Parts: sequence; C-alpha cells; structure tokens
Amino acid sequence: MPYRNSSEITEKELYAFAESMSEHPKTLLEMPLVLIPEPLFQTAREFWRGIPRVQSILDRWLEGAKEDDQCLRIERRWIPHAEIYIPDTDEGKEFFKVANAFGHIPIDAGIVPRNQNQGYWLKTLHYLYQAKGILFAYKLLGVIPNPTDKEGLFTQHLSPRNIHNLERITDVAIAQYDLIRQGERFVKQRAAEHRIPYPFDNLLDLVIEIEKQSFLEAWEQGPNSKESAWTTIENQQDNLAVHIRLLKQSPWLDQRDKRITRNKRGTYRSTEAEYLKFLEHHGWYGHVILALRLHQAWELADPWKKYTDFLTQGKAAYIGDFYWQGGEPYRDRETTANDPSIKPQKTRRRQRVEGTTNLLGYILWYWT
Repeated sequence: MPYRNSSEITEKELYAFAESMSEHPKTLLEMPLVLIPEPLFQTAREFWRGIPRVQSILDRWLEGAKEDDQCLRIERRWIPHAEIYIPDTDEGKEFFKVANAFGHIPIDAGIVPRNQNQGYWLKTLHYLYQAKGILFAYKLLGVIPNPTDKEGLFTQHLSPRNIHNLERITDVAIAQYDLIRQGERFVKQRAAEHRIPYPFDNLLDLVIEIEKQSFLEAWEQGPNSKESAWTTIENQQDNLAVHIRLLKQSPWLDQRDKRITRNKRGTYRSTEAEYLKFLEHHGWYGHVILALRLHQAWELADPWKKYTDFLTQGKAAYIGDFYWQGGEPYRDRETTANDPSIKPQKTRRRQRVEGTTNLLGYILWYWT
C-alpha cells in the first residue's frame, strides 16, 4: 500500500481503525428520532440511512448532540448512536412528540454540572430519558416495532440490565399516566378549590412536569447534594418502601416492623401526617397524589392499584449503584484478600469512580 499522510485518511477509515482498537459496549447511547415516509417501511432498513432526507435529519440531530457535548465539556470525535425510525404519519408525529418530550428533560432542566464526572453523568441520564421516552411512546401508541424484542433496537445496543430497568421504570410511568388520565378531573377540581393555576394544555404536559420534578429532586439528592454524608443505597430502599406503603395506605404495626422502621420513622400515623404535609408543598406530583388518593378506594381503585403494584415491582430499578459525596461518584467494590496465610474472604468497600469516553465515544466508568 502506498504511503498516505494523515490528511488523506478518510473519516470512515479512521472510525474503522478506532473500532479495531476499542469495543462497542452494550450501554446507553444517543437515540435520534427520525421521521421517514411510511412507504419506506416496506423497504430494507439498511438502505434508509443513505437517503438524503434521512441523512440530513440525522446530521442535524447529531449536530445538536455535539453542542450538548460542548456545554458539558465532553470531548469525543464520534457520538455513538442508534436512530429510531418512525413513520411520518399523524400517529408517528405523536410518537415523536411524546418520546422527544421525555428525552429533553435532563438537558432542558437548567443543570450546570460542578465537575466533569457530573457532566458525564448528566449525559448518561440524557440517554436514559431518551430510551425511556421511546419505550413509553411505544407502550402508549405502538407505531414502531417493540424495541425490547429479541431483534429490537434496544436488545441490539443495550445491556440486559439496562433493558430490565427501562422496562420497570417505564411500566411505572405508563401506570402513572393512566392513573392521572382517569383522575384528571379530580386534579383540576382540587387545583380550582385551592386556587392553584392549572397551566397545562394537555395531559402530556402535566406528566412531563412531574417527570422533570422527579429528575431534579434525584439530582439534588445525588450529584448536587451538600450533605457531608451520602444517602446510602439501603436508606434509599427504605425511603422508597415507606413511600409505597403510604401510597397504598398500608400501615405498619409498630417498631417491631424493622424493615419499614429501620430509620426510626415512628408510627404509621405520625409518618402519614408528615407525608401529607410534605405533599402539600411538593409541586404537581404532590397536588396529583393529594387529589387522587381521596378516590383510590372507589373511582380510581383499579388504576391506583396498578400504579402502586408496578412501583412495588420496579422499586429496585430506581435505586442506582452510585453513591455521591462532595459532588463525586462512588461505587461499592468487592475485593478478595490475597494473603495465603488466611482463608480467602471477599470484602466490599466504597471507592471513587471517574467517567471517560473510549475511542468510539461511549461513556464508561472506571475505578480511580
């Protein structure tokens, strides 16, 4: 092969070289939404990207992704992505609207990362919400093939754990959506009675507002927490268990119920009173729950039970394996003692991790 200087090497050749030196991990990645003419769905998918209109849409999406990277100080030559093709029909446009609304929550939340690890984490959460939005729109509207099927796009690009967690949290989101849909009149009625302006033009706007509120709270309690001690995963599990019991209005008996009262929360009656006071000042999620819990035994018994059941089944998916302290991420690391004079014993200790990107642009986390 004749000698070629670096300026003569094409981008495609550079990427092929990077692929030979790095891996395609199954993990969260950019998922552009591409509306294409419905007749194209009768042709082979591998030809779609070569269509000028499709390529133009994809290029614009990835330019926006590069601008996000610049804001988050993420430097990488390529942005790993798997585009989602949607038929350009009325239903397809509604799918796009729903999925896009979820996907924009982290980036439009007004968060300024305090360090580079937070930048990588915010981008990872952006990818999570993109995938959640796509799965939510699929469960709500259909329109595209199931992305979690054996040959689905999620299965091709995401890890089994990613898919499992996405299924669980999306089931909860769909159940919550259906609960609010069936009880929306009660939400509006309570807002009117308490002279709370109701600014939402449609149900989706209200649901997205609640999702945004949940996202911001998780960020404040994690990466942006000012507490000197971290909230342990065990405490998070306990807090969520208590929240679910209060939603179900399922009292615990006394301090002997150690699973619920491990954090000395006191009696059910006192905890419920604190919870109701908390909901009064807890944005639209609080307004919605206060409005609907009055009807959980009658008009909304079925959707309320589905919501709390899915929340119970999926609670593990809401507990991440990151601990945050001082704005930096930690994870539990299991090690085995190598001293030949003692019996091998596994121990767990919390250790810092740092985010980075590999040659192909995937965001990965390594022990420091």
